[in-house]
Amino acid sequence: QHWFPILAIDWRLYTAGFLGATFVSGMLYLMPVVGVANMLAAAIVGQLVASILIDHFGLLGGLRISISPSRIFGVIFLFIGLYFIQRKTL
Repeated sequence: QHWFPILAIDWRLYTAGFLGATFVSGMLYLMPVVGVANMLAAAIVGQLVASILIDHFGLLGGLRISISPSRIFGVIFLFIGLYFIQRKTL
């Protein structure tokens, strides 16, 4: 038993707070520069691509779900959508 209960918590759990604060700070800094729609679309695409990779390798103790052609097709459409959201209007 630890004298300080905070030391009993696995150090990896603290990375979630750090990464969350970094993500929010980055969003707040970049939104005025690139725009709200561009930033949110890029964040969603990034999170979905990361989730597919986490599923494929079974990271974080989760169920392993292999990358399938339909998932690759979905990721391609995500990037196409991101391109159309971020391109300049004519």
